[in-house]
Amino acid sequence: MSDFFTTQSSLPPEPSLFVRIGLLGLLPLLLWLTIRYRDKVAYQRVFQGLQLVQLVCLYSWYLSDGFPLEESLPLYHCRIAMFAVLFLPKASPIKDYLAYLGIGGAIVAFVYPVFDPFPIWHVTTASFVLGHYALFVNGWLYLLGKQKEEHLNIRTILSYSLVLNLFLLLVNQLTGGNYGFLAVTPLVNSHNIWFNLVLVTLANLALVAFVQKGQKRLLELS
Repeated sequence: MSDFFTTQSSLPPEPSLFVRIGLLGLLPLLLWLTIRYRDKVAYQRVFQGLQLVQLVCLYSWYLSDGFPLEESLPLYHCRIAMFAVLFLPKASPIKDYLAYLGIGGAIVAFVYPVFDPFPIWHVTTASFVLGHYALFVNGWLYLLGKQKEEHLNIRTILSYSLVLNLFLLLVNQLTGGNYGFLAVTPLVNSHNIWFNLVLVTLANLALVAFVQKGQKRLLELS
């Protein structure tokens, strides 16, 4: 158990292709379960509770590690969405946007997982996996359970994405962090912050638009 909470960094885990496919393959099953049991309070409480436990464990570990500002602030896109979907009290365009972004981010997280540099049996790895599953379900529970459907237009999505990413860019300059992957972007490995700003903002736009279309289709079918 001491290894689970260790602060001694190592190499990040490298899951096999089979494990990656398995992690990603659970998302359709969770979506089916969420559509079927979205009105069941017990189902809702399980995933809300899982998200809460995940965040408490993760931030307790960060506190034990001195809460390094360059990596422990809750300012990654999915982390922001976790807090928003769990704690924002009522429906709003901001909450809608973050729910869309969180669902899209959860899908991307399993397509291309970026783990922290710790053993595979570690609180950060467990938080990554369970946290993104819980975010995926809680995002859909919120969006499919809304009383009134108000879709965001492209201009609104772009405005929210740009404002959020400019804020994260400023935080990165102050802390030396890589919040929102705006300092160093995965896959392209770019260190040009302005290129990264454009790239991540467009990616946010595409993800939100994609999930919003998915929501519309699911509501038509249900």
